[in-house]
Formats: sequence, C-alpha cells, structure tokens
Amino acid sequence: MKKRAILGILALVLVLAFGGGVMAAKSVMDSTEEGIIVDGVYAGSINLSGLTAKEAEKAVEDYISELEEKTVTMVTGDHEDKLKLSSIGIDWTNPEILDEAMELGKSGNLIERFKALSDLKRENHVYDLKLEVDQKAIKKYIKKTLQAYDQEAKEPELKRSGGEFVITKEENGLTVDVDATIASINELLAKEWDSDQATVETTVVVAEPKHKASELEKVKDLLGSRTTTYDSGNRGRTQSLELSTSRLDGTIIWPGETISVSLLMGERSQEGGYGTGQGYFGTDVEETVGAGICQTASTLYNAALYAELDIVERYHHTLIVHYVDYAMDSTIYAGDDYKNPQKDLKLKNPYDDPVYIEASAGGGYCTFRVYGNETRPENREVKYVSKTLSETYPTGVTYTDDPTKPVGYESTTQGAFPAVKATLTKEVYVDGKLTESTLLYTDSYSGSNRKAVRGTKQPVATTKAPETTAAATSDPAASSETTGSASSAAESTNAPETTPAETTNAPETTKAPEQSQAESSPAE
Repeated sequence: MKKRAILGILALVLVLAFGGGVMAAKSVMDSTEEGIIVDGVYAGSINLSGLTAKEAEKAVEDYISELEEKTVTMVTGDHEDKLKLSSIGIDWTNPEILDEAMELGKSGNLIERFKALSDLKRENHVYDLKLEVDQKAIKKYIKKTLQAYDQEAKEPELKRSGGEFVITKEENGLTVDVDATIASINELLAKEWDSDQATVETTVVVAEPKHKASELEKVKDLLGSRTTTYDSGNRGRTQSLELSTSRLDGTIIWPGETISVSLLMGERSQEGGYGTGQGYFGTDVEETVGAGICQTASTLYNAALYAELDIVERYHHTLIVHYVDYAMDSTIYAGDDYKNPQKDLKLKNPYDDPVYIEASAGGGYCTFRVYGNETRPENREVKYVSKTLSETYPTGVTYTDDPTKPVGYESTTQGAFPAVKATLTKEVYVDGKLTESTLLYTDSYSGSNRKAVRGTKQPVATTKAPETTAAATSDPAASSETTGSASSAAESTNAPETTPAETTNAPETTKAPEQSQAESSPAE
C-alpha cells in the first residue's frame, strides 16, 4: 500500500513537470514573430537579429558596399599593386541563408523549435557569408596587371663566335597562377579586416625551361656544310638572300624537333626587310618580293643532306636553277601565310643531341654549316650523286604582241629553259667501298620557250599632191612656138611622189634573266 502511494506521487510530479515544461516551451514559442529573424542569428559578422528579410538583405548589401571601398595590396615578387575592390566587384553567392535564418526556431515540432531557441540563448548561430570577387573582372585584372610580371623560362643559348662556341645558361620563369590567386582574394573576403587595407600574395608557379645548357656542350663537330655563289650586284635579290640567311643563323634543332625554314625566314615583305628581284612564277620569270630565298633554302638543304638530317618536306623548282646541281634544289612558297606555307623546307634532328646551324652570306658567297655531336664512324663517307636522265632544249618562241611597236620589232624578255628529268642518289662508302645506294628523288623540271615581245604596228603610206601646170600665153606666136613644148609639158606632169615606207627597226635582243637568280614556282 505504501509502495503504491509513492509511485502515485512520482507520477503526479512527472505530469506536473511535463506540463510545466510544455507551458514554458509554449511561452518561448509565443515570443517569436512571423517575418522576423529571431535573436542570436548572424551572417558572418552581420547581426540579423530582429530584422525582416528585406532588412537582412540590405544589411548584407551594405556590408558588401563597405568591403568594396577597401583596398588590397597585391604582392607579386618584388612588385606591389593597389587593387580597390570596387573596381572588380564582389558577388554574394549564398543568399539562401536568409530564408534559413527566417525559419530558424519556427519550423519543426514543439520540442525541435524549443531546442533551437534554447541553443540560441546559449550561443549565436552564425551562417557563413560566402563572398567572391567577380570572376570575369578579376581575371581581366590579373591578365592586364599581374601577368605583366610573368617571366618566361629562358632556354639555353648557343652562339658561335670567332670559331668558338659560347653557351648561355638557361633560366627559370615565373607564371601567375590565376585560380590560386583568386582563391586567396576570396579567402580574404571571408575575414574581418582590421583596417581599410589588406595584403594578398600573388600565387606564382615556377616554369622550368625545356632544355639545359649541359645538352649544348656536346655540339662541337661539323656534320655537314655547303657554299653556293650569287651575283651580289643584283641588289634586290641579294638583299633577300642575305636577310633570309641571317635569320637562319644560330638555329638550334633539339633532338626529335622539326624546324620550318619558311617560318624562320619570317614574312616576305618590303616592310619586313626583303628586296624585290626576278623570280619564278610558274614558268614565268617576274619581279617579286623575296626572290633569292630559294638559294638560301637550297644551300641549307645541301648542308642538311651531308649532315644527314631528316628531310621532312622539300620541293624542287618548276624551272631549273644553276646554283646547285639538278635534284639538289629546294624551293619555298609561302602563299598568303608564311607560317603555313604551300611549299616549305622542313628539317628534323634524328640524333640524340642538338644540332646547330651556322649561316653567312656576303661577297657573293652563301654558306651553311651544321654542327652537332659526331657519332658516325670515321671510315664512313656520304656522297650525293645528281644524274641527268633527259635534257631537252625548246626551239620555239612564245610571243607577246605589242601594237605600239612596228612590225619587225622583237625583244627577248625571257630566255629558254630546258625540260629536265634528273635523280638524286645517296651513296654510302665504308673504307672507300660502296655499301649503300638509295634513290632519294626523281625531279622533273618544266621546259619553257624563249619569250619575246614583237611589234604589230603597220606602216602608214602617204602621197604628195601633183604640181599645177603654168597657164598658156595669149600671144599666138608664143602659143604656136610653144604648142609642142606645152603639150610635152602636159604629158610630163609630175607623178605623185611616194613617201618612203617607215623604216623597220632591226630586231632587238635583250639578255634573258639570269637563271641562277630565278626562284620558286610561284616566285618566292
């Protein structure tokens, strides 16, 4: 009996306690207002307590406006740049926290709501305020300002001076890491600033060069060379030949690398320094900018053959040239873009070590030398044999009529070119004995008639008017005495005089363009 009484008292106490708790929880619930954020709620450092949704949104926007008035010092190596945040703008990326803040303590069952509000009385609830600089604006700023401090990695250099090689060591480069730098600025936005300024270290990445100076130390041996001659008195052509040669001087071809000779020669234009001379255009010889570069290319091509570089791309001329043997020439034609030429000379380094091209032109001599690390046996020798299969000289003449010149006038504008078919064979000798014979090319050159201008203007004949006979005298005696003579005079009236026909000029002969100066097809 006594035990039952104790249990009843405990039950009553629990009922009263629960009822009191419910009453207390209900009292707390009743203290919240719809449309108002409860006390103890923050967005970052912004107090949202007691604010409506619009008021809370404005509070965040005001905070962002204050931030945009601040200045960040961007430190890039030894350089400092001031960046006012208003110049790039700040974006608020999680505005949905205001909806969550508005529902805090007002959603869920009675116990959940009571617990949330009770927790707020002990500790504030702080939502992360996610702010980011405007992506487009900050990337534009970094590209324009910070990346101006980028330092490209410097590859090692090799020069030949006074018969000696001089090596310049490589250098590391520095590149701004755009994404990492933006992340650092965004991290700064999440912090409370003690002043109107802050500092951000620009994130940079070390860019290492592709090659080392030690690789160039192996370049010491002459692998192949060739010299051709030219008429240095031909100023325009000489200008182009010497300029293109100078642009190839000092070229390094790394192992496995392929070079474009057209690209290295640069844009063929007068603004780019090239001269004008006679060059091939199909089977015609015409004035063109850059005439002369094909002798440069042909000389290099021959040196590359003896150095046994890989010939990736090569074209022969439409017409023959005389500065190298048949099937040993190389033409270049850029077309509209020298970086993507229609015809090019491309050379690849097949060796394990770099090769170096030394080039010079002057005084009528164009010379190319290819240096590298000689690994070929000393008892091995390479020869290239040009063989003419056929050579046919045209006998016809291709005329261009000129109506301003008289019939019979003739002037040669272009000499004849033979049609030639020739082969180039590579021969390898070991200890003086032929061990390899490889046919490399079979080239066919077009023939071309002599070309001349001839006159078609016809001569114009003119006549002299007849002279008037003197009147007869009225004296009968005189008349009778002179009848016979008068009659005779009448019969011998002067016949019309014919003006001699216009003298026809003897045919003129002009010297045909020097074929040794002609270039590519079309001319280049």
